[in-house]
Amino acid sequence: MTYEGAPPMIDARLAHSAHSEPEKQHGDLEHVSEIAERALYPVIKLRSCASCRGKFEGRDLFAVRDDHLTFFEGDELCRSCARNHGIL
Repeated sequence: MTYEGAPPMIDARLAHSAHSEPEKQHGDLEHVSEIAERALYPVIKLRSCASCRGKFEGRDLFAVRDDHLTFFEGDELCRSCARNHGIL
């Protein structure tokens, strides 16, 4: 219930800090070195092999040509699957 001209009442039990103290959450702080390491290195995007669904960097995948009967043109296979299916 609010009164005209009065600020809304806030129940402190329901409010939480947007910037809570990390040491109270898990008992220890995340090391700054781990944060810096994640910030400095570029994110490597992994793509999946169309056959085994394994995750690989783009340079480790081989594109399927248009004359293959099992996969679509442009599908990417890892080295092992590419050899097994005759791509390499």
